[in-house]
Amino acid sequence: MTQKSAFIPEILKVFETIPDPYLVLSPTLNVLTASDAYLTLTSSDRQEVLGRDVFEIFPDTDHLLQAHFSKNLKFSLQKVIDTRRPHQMDLLPITWLLSQNTKSEVQYWQSVNTPVLDEEGALLYILHQVNDVTEQFNNLQQLKNQLAQKQTDFLKADSELKNLQSIFMQAPALICMFEGPSHVFKLVNPPYQQLVGDRELLGRPIREAMPELVDQPIYQLLDDVYQTGETFYANEMKVQLDHNNSGRLGENFYNFVYQATRNFHGEINGILVFAYEVTAQVVARKQADNSRKNVQILNEELAATNEELRAANEDLSLAKHALEELNFELEERVAARTKALKQAQHEAERQRQILHTLFMEAPAPIVILQGQDMVFQLVNPAYQQIFPGRVLMGKTLLEALPELANSPIPAILKKVYLTGRTFVAQEFPLMLARHQEGPLEEIYFTFTYQARHNRQGDIEGVLVFAYDVTDQVKARQKIEEREKEAQVLAQKLAAANQELASANEEIQASNEDLAISNQQLSYINADMDNFIYTASHDLRAPISNIEGLMSAIMRHLSEESRHTPMIVKLFGLISDSIERFKKTLNDLTQITKIQREEMGIDIHQVDLIQIIHEVMLDLANQIEQAEAEFILNMDECFPIRFSAKNARSIVYNLLSNAIKYRSPHRKVMIRIDCYREDHYQILSVADNGLGMDLTNESKIFAMFKRLHDHVEGSGVGLYIVKKIVENAGGKIEVQSKPNEGSTFRVFFKQPTKVNPLSH
Repeated sequence: MTQKSAFIPEILKVFETIPDPYLVLSPTLNVLTASDAYLTLTSSDRQEVLGRDVFEIFPDTDHLLQAHFSKNLKFSLQKVIDTRRPHQMDLLPITWLLSQNTKSEVQYWQSVNTPVLDEEGALLYILHQVNDVTEQFNNLQQLKNQLAQKQTDFLKADSELKNLQSIFMQAPALICMFEGPSHVFKLVNPPYQQLVGDRELLGRPIREAMPELVDQPIYQLLDDVYQTGETFYANEMKVQLDHNNSGRLGENFYNFVYQATRNFHGEINGILVFAYEVTAQVVARKQADNSRKNVQILNEELAATNEELRAANEDLSLAKHALEELNFELEERVAARTKALKQAQHEAERQRQILHTLFMEAPAPIVILQGQDMVFQLVNPAYQQIFPGRVLMGKTLLEALPELANSPIPAILKKVYLTGRTFVAQEFPLMLARHQEGPLEEIYFTFTYQARHNRQGDIEGVLVFAYDVTDQVKARQKIEEREKEAQVLAQKLAAANQELASANEEIQASNEDLAISNQQLSYINADMDNFIYTASHDLRAPISNIEGLMSAIMRHLSEESRHTPMIVKLFGLISDSIERFKKTLNDLTQITKIQREEMGIDIHQVDLIQIIHEVMLDLANQIEQAEAEFILNMDECFPIRFSAKNARSIVYNLLSNAIKYRSPHRKVMIRIDCYREDHYQILSVADNGLGMDLTNESKIFAMFKRLHDHVEGSGVGLYIVKKIVENAGGKIEVQSKPNEGSTFRVFFKQPTKVNPLSH
């Protein structure tokens, strides 16, 4: 047969100017020509390679890497000659001798040999295409190490989150969460479940799960909280439930809080319930009221003690509630961060030049399936880690994972491929083998199937985002089993408590029980204080880890990707969330410090005038921006015996709030007065700002409560001020009207005789 391997000059020029690295070989493997890109890649001259045997360019030397490449090239070219089909060589290193010294440089080439045939099928020549993937290979090795560290950090954060959830379920209070306007039970801890025995609550609306409440105010209270968002506090409310499911209603009393919960967008999506049964206290008080006159004084003391217990109970309830809000906010931020990362990956996949790098760096398992046969075109390390012993790349879905043949997965993928509609599954169970020829095991996946389009808009494959959630599902199943065991134990404890209650009929026994309850509440308060301090301290590590991961992601994104609007927006939102969370942790730490302080520490003569001037200097930028005017009346301002840092914290919070909550409709005026009244040194700060509605004054000084949400804040400033003043034996009062302004008066407890400072 006549050999037709010659080139006409025009075609030769076309091959030489192709922008990709190419060699054109004759059937006898001589170099006919080389593209400019190939000559640049190999630092060669066209005249030096033309007409030479290809193996003179890639000699089979004694160097191990060079010999391996030469052997692989010889095998691939022979494969093309024998089969007349293209053949892709394995990714192999090749060694080049540097021109300046005797050191060698290792590069990684991905080469494809393609035959060019005439009309009769005879071989005209072979196109040897080269892609230098050295940088991608090195990045992949570095990414593998980074992914291992990220996996460790993720497992640590997941463990800490599970510990917080475990504490919630082990809390001694009655806790549940409702979802939606029908108040469907979303979460119920064992003490709350104990209220109705083995009656099923989860997933049912309260009107269906507890129909005996129909003529009681509970349903209406829940509706009001869900509609208005206002927290409801109940004190010793009588709630009649069928505790034993026997048709008889109980006569029990409860202290409880209904608190609206909100989603990521600030919309109300449920209600958190935090309750304690106080039946014993109520019964004890009623018995005391009916006792003889000669125990009247004892009854009054018991009532006072009970009042203190209720106050302590409310403080504990607020602290618990604050912790639950903190946990809820953490879960929302983690969910938001996961969603943001997925969106960033989806946007980045459209950029051809960084597609491979992004997919291979992604912590989430990602697969690209090509064509209707669903061939594994790309498998990132996170996905391969799910099947460490199986070969996936280049195989069809059913060739790589034949056990999926009888599952719904092939049909789902086909529907996504044909319709272009995305499919999302949560905790989808599949029977798969992780290792080749290994046993089948039930693996749960949360995954997304999304159609992949080419430049013309036609579907050419399916993009898969998958998470192996088997451990989480099995852990939740174990928790559910333990909850059932806990319910049985709770029923036994309830029977024992009922027998104990019937034995305590006399007043003296009731007093002893009350004393024990008081001591237990003291321990709970101390434990809660330690828990808040520990939680605010230990949560700093996951936040630091998240900041580190954010920095690592930014470093490995290309310069162009970093400045895309979506990436900039998402990373800005995540950074703002991290800063707000860190500020909340700092506020919790400050609250804990105040609650642990003892009287007399760091107490000395404090000059309020000096502190006021120092704080005004610290707030100089805010004062200038607000154009605020101050009126100072300090003629009767005497020194006080107080902690200097605490006095400064009080002044800073009051002045910064007066500036922060200013009215946009008038000039900012702030008046500071200092004078004596009885045994108090009084500091008064009055403003003409937005003012407040004092209908529920207790909310103003409550932790994490804010009456104005249009400016940044954590809602703990006034709580800290109140705690500092009351710990020192003083008090704080507020007078305010909406749209007129507010006046705060701080009463510092002082000795009868005080010598004024010289001003």
